[in-house]
Formats: sequence, structure tokens, C-alpha cells
Amino acid sequence: VTTSQLQANWSPNGNGAGTNYLAILSSGASPSTNGFTGNVSSTTLNLHAFFAGLGANGDYFVDVQAIPPSGPPSRFAALGSTFTWALEPTGGSLVDVAGFTITASWNAAGNPDGTLYELQASTDPAFSVLASSVQAASTTLTVGNLTPVTTYYLQARAINGDGVGTNFLALPSTVTLQVPPPAPTLSAAVAVSSIAWSWTSAIRAGGYDLFSASFTDVS
Repeated sequence: VTTSQLQANWSPNGNGAGTNYLAILSSGASPSTNGFTGNVSSTTLNLHAFFAGLGANGDYFVDVQAIPPSGPPSRFAALGSTFTWALEPTGGSLVDVAGFTITASWNAAGNPDGTLYELQASTDPAFSVLASSVQAASTTLTVGNLTPVTTYYLQARAINGDGVGTNFLALPSTVTLQVPPPAPTLSAAVAVSSIAWSWTSAIRAGGYDLFSASFTDVS
């Protein structure tokens, strides 16, 4: 199986030399009876049939029958189905970079609608450990749960209907943004002539610390 070709294989099951085989390929189940106008037939003495010019990430079915030198042909045997491989996406770019998320986009490159794509993010350019990964039938995806002010490397691939992935498309690396502090927690210590205020942010990883201010000689 490739992105545009497949070879169907079968065993002779006792048929001798000189037996012809008729293989019918279809984009739908039961190729020998479904009557689809796009069905393709191949007659061969071999125990395989080769079909080319197929669409990427397409689901294809094959039925085959034996045609002996004399006598009636056999019933058709269903060989099952398989998906051709998906095409590697192209033209990737970053759409949006935030503190905890990165959104990337790419071209389908000829894959049909409904093709599954995967976007991965890692702090390691070799992607030995993934920081985030997401899969969906979209050419624009967002990875989340990232750390602010951190360098991330990204890559994307297409996955066919049988779960076979393409090579990864390398996307630009980027640094996630600093995030604004959430609403601070305020506290006050009040005395006769002074007030001491302090506030803090909970996102220590984002670079926020405890701040405080004191005011004395107040009425």
C-alpha cells in the first residue's frame, strides 16, 4: 500500500496452473455486486493484482474469483479493505502563540476531508518527550497545557483511516508568552498610624512573586 497504489494478494486454494483470477477493486463494500461506476477490474494468472492511480487516504475493497481453464468460475471471495496512505501535510505555520497554548496550521496537500491530523509540542527538538499532543480532523489545531516563557518545538502529521501516520512536518519553534497575573489576593495590616498591604499571584512558574507596600504616618 502507498498513497496512490495497492496490491491485493490471495492464495490459490487448490487451483492449478493456468487458472485466471478476476480481481475487482471498489471504494465501497462488495465490489463484485455493488455496481459502482468507478470499480476497476484486473484479470491475471498471478496470485496478486496491482491497482494504481488511487486517491490518498481512501478506503478500498477487493473481491476476487478464480476462472479455471475449463468449467465455471468460482464465487467471489472478499479480501477485505484497506486505506491508502495519507499525504504528508505541507506549508505549516504558527497561527497564534499564547502563554499556555500554541495554534498551528498547515495545508491538506491533497488529503480528503475527514483526514485525521496530529500536532505535537515538545521542549526537546528530538521529541523524546512530548509536552502536549492533539489529534483531530482539522488542518488547524491547538496544543495546550504548556508552560509560559518556554521554548517549544512543533511538528504535525496526517493519519490515514487505518491509523498509519505520515512523516512529520517540522513547524517553526517558538517561545510561549508571559501571562498576566490573575486577580491578586490582598491583605492589610492596620495600625494606629500605618497600613501595610500585600498581594501575590498564584502563578509562580510564570514569574510572579509576592509584592507588598507599607504606608506610615497616616491619619
